Amino acid sequence: MATYNSTPFPLEFNLTKASARIGVHPNTLRRWIRLGKVQASKAINGQFMIPASEVERIQAEGNQQG
Repeated sequence: MATYNSTPFPLEFNLTKASARIGVHPNTLRRWIRLGKVQASKAINGQFMIPASEVERIQAEGNQQG
């Protein structure tokens, strides 16, 4: 984990945590991944992992829209 302001900050989020942080339903985030709108990788256990940079990008886009 990276450190940001002395607080551990994950480099990746699982789908559930990323969707909660972004403020969308997990199915919406899953659809965006499938459509190629969001970069993600799959962990060995089959879980989607979304980079923190992608979560930040989506949050920034949301802030610009409204």
